[in-house]
Amino acid sequence: MRKTLLLAVLSLPLLAFDCGGGDSQPAPGGFGCSLEVRGAVSEDLWCIVTAYDYSAMPTMPTNEWVFLLVAYRGQPVAGGALPDPAAQVGFFLTGRPALSQPYGWSTTASTVDSGSATRGTGSVQAGTYAETHEALAPLDPLDPSSGTGALATRFTAIPAAAATGAQLLGVHGTLEGTLPALDAGGAPVTIRATF
Repeated sequence: MRKTLLLAVLSLPLLAFDCGGGDSQPAPGGFGCSLEVRGAVSEDLWCIVTAYDYSAMPTMPTNEWVFLLVAYRGQPVAGGALPDPAAQVGFFLTGRPALSQPYGWSTTASTVDSGSATRGTGSVQAGTYAETHEALAPLDPLDPSSGTGALATRFTAIPAAAATGAQLLGVHGTLEGTLPALDAGGAPVTIRATF
């Protein structure tokens, strides 16, 4: 259920605000988030990051804290519509994170309740999107090897528990990870983001 909920809320940043901005900005609206992909694929993306504290939202079916990063290729089109996503990172924690502490997973340990990181090609809007790389947090905390890849995130700022609207964008920090290829024998990619 958590993965389904995570996938559903990944679309929330698309609806939360007007992006605006010109073509020369690396991140529309001055969000200051960038993600680089290196390895089997090399590309630089801009991103939008949000954090939700579900304990402050009584209509949600969970009390967890969630982090979401959606990275895009290209620039918004007329009317503020966003281009197709190229990569996503999202994870749940059982409570609010502490600043400067690592959160993520590897094949030997996990500090998240659940999570995933993906990179893909094609267009969601055209129905041609396909994931090429994916890292998954272990589903069994007693068996960290049940996960794939690795992710490490450190926060330097997070929104207040009762944050709404544009306040949800007040999350800052860094992340890096390794995403294995979904094709057997394919090479992994590394991702690194500053937000």
